[in-house]
Amino acid sequence: MDWNEQKRYLRVCILLAALLGRLWLPAGAEQLSRWILGEGPVQTACAAFESAVAQGGGMKDGLAAFCDGISGNATEH
Repeated sequence: MDWNEQKRYLRVCILLAALLGRLWLPAGAEQLSRWILGEGPVQTACAAFESAVAQGGGMKDGLAAFCDGISGNATEH
């Protein structure tokens, strides 16, 4: 098996593991994602948006929270 075939096999295995993890172990998949990708401004901004909307705010509140999260000025909503 040459290097290209090994990479293709590894990609398929990683993809299957990620999909199966999302289906059966969503909390574990989320933790693994945080370990691999880290907690960056985009993740913070998306979490702020979801939180604002989930607490009954409209799209305007969600977008404001998103912008605050991207700029590093995230606040509790």
